[in-house]
Order: sequence, then structure tokens, then C-alpha cells
Amino acid sequence: MILLKIIKNKKGFTLIEVLLSITILSVVTIGMLSLFTQAYSYTKMNENRTVALNVARNALIYMERQDFDFIKNLISHTSITYKEICTSLDSNNRLACEAVLKPTINNIVYDNIEISLYEYNKENVPEKEKVQLNGYLVGITVTVDVNPPIVIEGVITDESIR
Repeated sequence: MILLKIIKNKKGFTLIEVLLSITILSVVTIGMLSLFTQAYSYTKMNENRTVALNVARNALIYMERQDFDFIKNLISHTSITYKEICTSLDSNNRLACEAVLKPTINNIVYDNIEISLYEYNKENVPEKEKVQLNGYLVGITVTVDVNPPIVIEGVITDESIR
């Protein structure tokens, strides 16, 4: 009975009711769209951080595979860049060095990689083992300057004890 009254009712919505419903729908839709744009920016930021983390890992692995004497000669108290490392290599190895330590990924050049090499002397290593390992370990810290910076630490061992 009520359904028949609704169907027979010839009244429609007024212009103000239609405009008000469109306005409310627009506000809700704009609010939802801002959530999508914010989610996209977070996803893009995390993608760039993941790439920077992989660049740092690649740089660490590349340095671990170099000759230990070459690594020991690079030890300093300041950070070194890819230019300082790659210029001391011959031309064939220089290209590979620059491909690893200055990669271009997704049209972004990661030339802001800093590598710190230092004599490894961990405080929690027993004194007896420190003497045995003295000269066989080099500590390494790789930093990729993104916001916030990615820092990876590791230890390079001499080939004779691997």
C-alpha cells in the first residue's frame, strides 16, 4: 500500500535538494581522493628508499669482493666517494666500479654514496681474538644520502682467513 503511494507520488526532488546532495557527494569524493594521493606519495617514497637500500647493499658487496690489500690502502678517517675508489682502478674495472657505486635506477643517479673504511676493533670481541684478528678485518659503513639516510655496516675479511 505504501509502495503504491510512493510510485503514484508525482513530486520530485527540488533543485536545492539535488545541489545539496551533489555538494555532499563532492566533499566525500575529494576526501577519498586525497587519501589515494597520500598513499601514492608514501608508496613512491618507500620505493625510493628500497632502491637506495639495495644500492647500499650492492656497494657493500662490491667492496667486499675487492682485493683486501686494495681495501686496506683506502682506509681513512673520512668518508670516500665512488670517484676516489674508481679512479684508482684500471679502465675495465673503473666502468664496473662506476656502474655499481654510481648507478642510475629509474632515471635517478645515485652518486651520493659515501663509504667509510676503518680498522675493525669491536669492543665486545675478547682480547685474545682481537690480537688474532688484528690486520685481517676492515670495518665498512656505506651511506646513501636519501631522506633519511640509509646506513649499512659490515666487515671485510682478508682472503687468507675466509
